[in-house]
Formats: sequence, structure tokens, C-alpha cells
Amino acid sequence: MLTDYKVDREMDGRLVDLVQKHYRRVFFLPQGKWDETAHEPAVKRPGIVWLERKASVIEKFVAEEPSFDYVGNRLHGGIRCLLKRRRTLILEVDNRAKEIGADVGLPTLPREDFAAIERWILGPTTLNLRLPREAIQTWRNQFASLTAACQKSARAGS
Repeated sequence: MLTDYKVDREMDGRLVDLVQKHYRRVFFLPQGKWDETAHEPAVKRPGIVWLERKASVIEKFVAEEPSFDYVGNRLHGGIRCLLKRRRTLILEVDNRAKEIGADVGLPTLPREDFAAIERWILGPTTLNLRLPREAIQTWRNQFASLTAACQKSARAGS
């Protein structure tokens, strides 16, 4: 998955060259509305299988393809692959992936660091996610209080 946000045709082309060098099959999974158009020059080449840009197609691929690594710069697509226990590397195109990676151990690398990307592809990797469960529960609790207040207000008004 490559995002149409902050397209860099040179880097995208180099990334595609790199993954084609190391993987027998390469799939392009367009997630966003403009991903196909933005990346056609980099990924419309022999040996790359394009999947249809439909959530059901992507979900089926992620759930059923026997084995694959995710290497791409779509943050949500990478997280979806992690949730399905796929080896995942999210390439940073802005501060979101970088900061989330630093905070929780999301596997990310700068998109321009091709040497590190290649090391990741070739080497074993370990996933060490650190979810701030207490902070998440505090965040969730604010909505429980709001829901209770709304329900109380609705009962009082009826």
C-alpha cells in the first residue's frame, strides 16, 4: 500500500525496485481514492499484481493470503495487517507513523532509508508493541460518563 499523500515518484520507484528484488510476488493494494493514479508510474510494471480498491478485496487478501510481508506507507493498512498477524513495516511519510511507532513500538522506518528497509526485509524481526492500557481506559471512560449523563438527561426530559 502506497499513499497518495506526499507522493515522491523517485522514492516510490526505488521502493518498488527493492521489494521486487527480494520478493517473488508483489501486490499493490490501493487503499485511498487517488492511490492508483498517484502510483501508476511506479507500480504499473510486470510482476506486480494490482488488487481492486475495495475494502472487501483488501480484507479478503489480508485474511486469506497464506504468507506475505506488508511494506508500505499506508498507516491504517499496516495496522490492519498487524492485527492479522502479518509481518509489517510501515514507512514514515509524516509524523504520525513515526510518533506512534516511538510511543507504542509500531514497526516503522523512514521511507528514504532504503538500507534499513532492506535489512528489515532480509532479517528476522521482532514485534514489541507497548500499548498504554491505562491511558486508553481513561480515554474510554470519558465516553462512559458522557453516555450516562445523556441517558439521565433523556430520562428526565421524557
